[in-house]
Parts: sequence; structure tokens; C-alpha cells
Amino acid sequence: MVKSLAISLIALIIMKDLNMSIIGLSLLTITSLMTTSTAISSVEMGGLYTTDFVMGLMVTLTLFVAALSHLSSVKTARKSSFNLMVVSITLILLMSFSVSSFFLFFFFFESVLAPLLLLIVGWGY
Repeated sequence: MVKSLAISLIALIIMKDLNMSIIGLSLLTITSLMTTSTAISSVEMGGLYTTDFVMGLMVTLTLFVAALSHLSSVKTARKSSFNLMVVSITLILLMSFSVSSFFLFFFFFESVLAPLLLLIVGWGY
């Protein structure tokens, strides 16, 4: 699930059309909701990634907020840079919520601060 989410987010970065990225993020959110309802126990994937119910909820919430931020960015300046920041924040958050190591969770969660700072400085009215 994590690999497919990462590939889908990279495809969203490549696409320049805002409507397609909103549709893509909405589909990712719906897919994440469906997999969350079936993931009752914790499943270890290769030792580095794990999936459980809380991880599914956090991934769903992250994708939902990313779709909402894309919807609200219709009248922003420098749309491509804004979309790149939102997608990079989303990708890093997905990585942080899906790792099984506490150190990697901390590392990825703190690495969200750099693009978040750029987002606030660039578009935080």
C-alpha cells in the first residue's frame, strides 16, 4: 500500500493539471479508506514499513487534507511551486506514518518542517 501511494503521489507531481491532481488525491483517499476498514491487525512489510488501523487513519487524513489544500489553491500565485510543496509534505507525512521504527518516524515527521516553513513563508498571508 505504501509503495502504491508513493508512486501515485509522484505521478501527481508530474501532472501539471490541478483538476487531475484533485481527482487523483480524492481517489487515493477513497482507496485508503477502503484499505483502512480491512486492516484490523498490524501487518509488517519488509521490516521497515508496517500497516495498522491507526496508520490507515493517519494516511487517510493526510490525503484528505492534501486534497483540500489543492482545492483551496485555485487563486494562488505560483501554483506549481505550491502544488510541489503540498505534495512533498504529503509524501513525507505518508512516509513518517508508515514506518515501524520510532527513530524513522521522528526523522520523517521533523523533515516535514522544511517544506512547511517554505509553504508558510511563501503563501502564508
